[in-house]
Amino acid sequence: MEPSQPEPLRRVIAWDEHDMRPLTELAMACTQCRSEREFHEIVRTRVSVLLPHRGLIAALGQIEVGHVQIGKLVGVEISPECLARVSRQTQIDERPVLAQWLRRLEPLVMELPRDAARMSAAGIREVKDFQLGRMAIHGVMDVTARRGAYFCFTQVQACLPEKSVCDRLRLIVPLLHIALLRLHPHGEEALPKRLPHPLMALSPAEHELLECMSKGMSEDEIASLQRKKRSAIRGQLERLYGKLGVEGAEGALKMRELELAEAA
Repeated sequence: MEPSQPEPLRRVIAWDEHDMRPLTELAMACTQCRSEREFHEIVRTRVSVLLPHRGLIAALGQIEVGHVQIGKLVGVEISPECLARVSRQTQIDERPVLAQWLRRLEPLVMELPRDAARMSAAGIREVKDFQLGRMAIHGVMDVTARRGAYFCFTQVQACLPEKSVCDRLRLIVPLLHIALLRLHPHGEEALPKRLPHPLMALSPAEHELLECMSKGMSEDEIASLQRKKRSAIRGQLERLYGKLGVEGAEGALKMRELELAEAA
């Protein structure tokens, strides 16, 4: 008696890429998706046949000057802790993988340690912390190249060649984009015409910190000026960076410069 194949491998073998029925069934399900529960079911039952994976992070958003703002975020088989780490507002140059996809708008397959040099330190930590494994990434942009959807499949099966993963993403992602838009009763119009700039989320005290940083002041100098401990200033700065979706002072100051240029 032959040993049974692991379920993910059976799924890969089961789909003959010349058989369009699973893809047709996926298309029908996506155009009829009416709830987030149905979206989850589509990903678990229909997408998994075409692209064996563990989880999916899907986002709808728009691009402003130098940064991305997410209007809707959905996770399928993704922990709440992992989703909480996805910043709703982030600098593009702080996320090299996102920047690579935006430049080419072509599918990406990323995994550690092979692609560590193409990822940010924060991205590497997230992959390790949440065991995202081999990731398959693709999205859809609208005709203005300002709004669209971004999909990241996690723990994609290693037995599937990279070229095949990319080919399947090109077929699957446009359909999932339709389903994701249907999760909101007003479709794309549900996204604001213009989302608030990340700097608007800062408190007056955080704006004051940013102003001090723009003048080249060090943490010690800011602490002395505000008569606070350096540790307190450092804690405020870390919260400020988190709100802006950047990793440090350079990203925060660059976002401030972009906002000033946009307002001029």
